[in-house]
Amino acid sequence: MALQFLDEQTAEKLFEHTFIKWLEFGYKGCYSPRETERELVDTTAWAWNSKTARDLMAAVTSSEKKIFVVGMRGGFQCFNSTEGPDKDMPVVFVDLDGATDGERPNAACSTIRKVRAPRRNCWSLTRARVASPNGTTTAVSSKSV
Repeated sequence: MALQFLDEQTAEKLFEHTFIKWLEFGYKGCYSPRETERELVDTTAWAWNSKTARDLMAAVTSSEKKIFVVGMRGGFQCFNSTEGPDKDMPVVFVDLDGATDGERPNAACSTIRKVRAPRRNCWSLTRARVASPNGTTTAVSSKSV
């Protein structure tokens, strides 16, 4: 696999300039490579029914260039191909504690877990009836976090 998961010490040495800027976005450190990889594996399994997700993972895993992955505690979601001392390192920064609703979830309910793990009670399924322009109603389901 072309992915290399970085530990906090290595990531902070390589990307110090970026992390200093991201202190204002709540950066507090990094998850271990093992924790970050586990999140990626779980998310990949969750998304496997998507052809786009499968194509993306095939492209990444067959890449000749190493892609670095940093799982962060706070920070900013970002894909960057010009990181590192020589500005030539492709890096995926993932805030594993991130939220899309403006609120910080607890550590047991990261953004990734919200969409893939109802077993942790981080989402709920709601049902509603929606009126269409022609006057009929349609039952719909939506996931809310």
